[in-house]
Amino acid sequence: MSAKADEQRATIIALIILVGFVAATGYAYANGYYKGLGYPQNTFLFLPGDRFHPGAPGVGGHIFGDFFALWKHSGDANPYLAPSIFFPSNYLPFTHLLLKPATWIPYPVATGVFLISTSLATYAIVFRQVVSRELASRLLLSFIIAFLNYPFLTNQDRGNIDILMFVAVWLMLEAILAGRWKLAAVLLAVPVALKGTPALLALIFVSSRRWTAFGVSILCSVLFTLLGLLVLSGDLIDNAEAVKRSLEGFSAARNVGTAGLQHNSTVATMLEVLQHWLPWTSFLADNASAISAVVLLAVVLASLMLPLALWERTMLLTAGLTVVPAANADYRLVLMLAPLALALTSKTAREVPMPALVLLGLLMIPKSLPVLWADVGSGAFLNPLILLAIIGYVTQLGIRRRGALPRKKLFPSADPPAV
Repeated sequence: MSAKADEQRATIIALIILVGFVAATGYAYANGYYKGLGYPQNTFLFLPGDRFHPGAPGVGGHIFGDFFALWKHSGDANPYLAPSIFFPSNYLPFTHLLLKPATWIPYPVATGVFLISTSLATYAIVFRQVVSRELASRLLLSFIIAFLNYPFLTNQDRGNIDILMFVAVWLMLEAILAGRWKLAAVLLAVPVALKGTPALLALIFVSSRRWTAFGVSILCSVLFTLLGLLVLSGDLIDNAEAVKRSLEGFSAARNVGTAGLQHNSTVATMLEVLQHWLPWTSFLADNASAISAVVLLAVVLASLMLPLALWERTMLLTAGLTVVPAANADYRLVLMLAPLALALTSKTAREVPMPALVLLGLLMIPKSLPVLWADVGSGAFLNPLILLAIIGYVTQLGIRRRGALPRKKLFPSADPPAV
């Protein structure tokens, strides 16, 4: 495929992102400046008050909510049983082990290092994938795609570690493309030990019949998690139970008011919004867990049974791990930058149909405005809908391709995965 065709891919994605960003920014500005409306009408990001708590060290009242909590908890001997702030950690133990070095430097410096390094890493990944015949064009397209997309902005707005998971997933994909399967398995264990749900990406190993890599990913995920538990003060069993209680408490808190709806991108979120609009659909919201389980099963079966290229399977599984859980804040969408980056060039995605590019582009634009009610934006319905459309689209690609091939056994993927 020509460099011109690859450049067109990046141009299409960048144009969608740019138009969406400008429209959302203009809409929020008009609401705030001309109409005098406050939050949530004047921003497509999170509640500003979540980042302005008194007493943040060295920076007056300004903190990046998620990163500040992680920084404080990572400095605690046991952030689950004896947290230094008013709530226990809601992250897996390996997270605090990984971020422990950040607590050895002042909070403002740690925050700067985190935000700048993850931003540069994101730009480097996108720049590596963007193809353009002119350097200036490549730099500009990379800037728009990397920095103006909504998942990146909302992640950095919060200072959340999902951006680290994206970088780890990308490195895993690079290792797979290089044929270094065991290294890929170790790299996947990092985001799994951080937040669990990226474990679904291990199906890439299963689909490609890389059983050793699959086993290594499981083993390393368990070891990383166990290591995080072992470095905590106190008894191992007590700590494990404390982690479980903390995660359960966080999940329960998400069900209070609109906390689990605002800036969320899951099937359950979409069905709750639908119920608000159409009360007679309440039976769907009441069975959101069962419906999510069906979606998960469909994703697993599609990944295992259909001949998919690496970018397609990554897109399918990443959409699945985002939309299926009971609650996933919009910063989890930053993981969708991985299949988007794969799709930018024919080196890693030989053929990318226009609908796939459009769906990925639409997922990258802000949709928190207009507000539907209270602080729930339209993205709570639209983002899960787009994720489900992605799952459906990739599945039909695989079904059509399988129908054109001779009958094959389970796990029909090329080895290594075709691009």
